[in-house]
Amino acid sequence: MNYEEALLSPMISWDSLTECIKIPLKLYKYQSFIKMDGTDNTHWMSNMEGQFHMSLGCEFEDINDCKPYFNKNSVIHHLYDSSTLLNGDVGTKLKILVKLVYRLDNNYFDSVASKYQSEIRIGCFTDLNDNEQMWKKYAYDKTGYCIEYDTSKNELFQISTLPVLYSTHFYDCSKTLATLLILECNKQEKKESLENSIKTFELIYRRLLKMVYIPLFIKQKYWEFEREYRMFLLHHRNTRKGLLKDSAYLDTNYNINLTNAVSAIYLGENFTKLDNYRELLNKVIEICKMKQIGLFQKIVRDGKLENIKIL
Repeated sequence: MNYEEALLSPMISWDSLTECIKIPLKLYKYQSFIKMDGTDNTHWMSNMEGQFHMSLGCEFEDINDCKPYFNKNSVIHHLYDSSTLLNGDVGTKLKILVKLVYRLDNNYFDSVASKYQSEIRIGCFTDLNDNEQMWKKYAYDKTGYCIEYDTSKNELFQISTLPVLYSTHFYDCSKTLATLLILECNKQEKKESLENSIKTFELIYRRLLKMVYIPLFIKQKYWEFEREYRMFLLHHRNTRKGLLKDSAYLDTNYNINLTNAVSAIYLGENFTKLDNYRELLNKVIEICKMKQIGLFQKIVRDGKLENIKIL
């Protein structure tokens, strides 16, 4: 079974997936000293020291990033297929289904997608420090920097980080949504707690916990140049190392602490074109000395990108 098959399989949990997929020893984050609007990035020192912001899907450039896709006809089909989970006679089940179908308009689907994109925290990394397109796009035309992380130094890399799958198709969440709606109706009809509902339909809930979050790791082919790895934080999730709560890692500004994982800094080949590059360089050197990590300058030699060691 390859990674795509494992990612899409409802039978393979997130914990099993993160355990069997070995991520690179080094991952990277491209950033800039100047924001896209031309103003200074005031967070660059904190970033180099180890502060790492976890974003929401709704904050990404691609409006379809982390967005679940639904097909109304497919949702209706799966609602009827899943109606066997409902209590009551045929007439009762039919009334419930009619009410559910009535809700399924574009506004409903948009609200579900919007809520989804506004709840899960994501950290974006890549596996190369010499990616030309990444330097141009995310490091302000190669004037910025790239932070290197040692993935063995923080457990979130081992238990909550996976590669992105690039596809020409959106991942269809219609069956997942239909099953969730049926289970919620069943719970309400029986006036049952979520805990009891999970006990009754344990296997179904277990599969849903996998399927619900698959869209986080699927992006359109256009973004394939990013070679992205994603770290994700749910409000809480069971892992092989115990219960993982986002509140244990996020500060009030939704940053996590990767201080111990920062292992090197790379400056872009156009860094010296910045008006204040000397001042910036002195501060970067100070940070790297304090952290006892390597500092490199990217240069082009014979048409190839190379690293010149500064520290």
